[in-house]
Amino acid sequence: CCLWCILYNRSDFVNVESLLEHSCKVKGFTVMFLPTFHCELNFIEQCWGMSYSAPC
Repeated sequence: CCLWCILYNRSDFVNVESLLEHSCKVKGFTVMFLPTFHCELNFIEQCWGMSYSAPC
């Protein structure tokens, strides 16, 4: 984690696309990375939460 954070915040690594981003971009897809441990920021988790509270 620490090494990744250090490298990710370096100015020469900020605009580097990952292999996944590049591959999807070539095929015309959009990649959206979501926060791992923050379900309140993840749209699909909000939808699941609303579906659980909806009456059947």
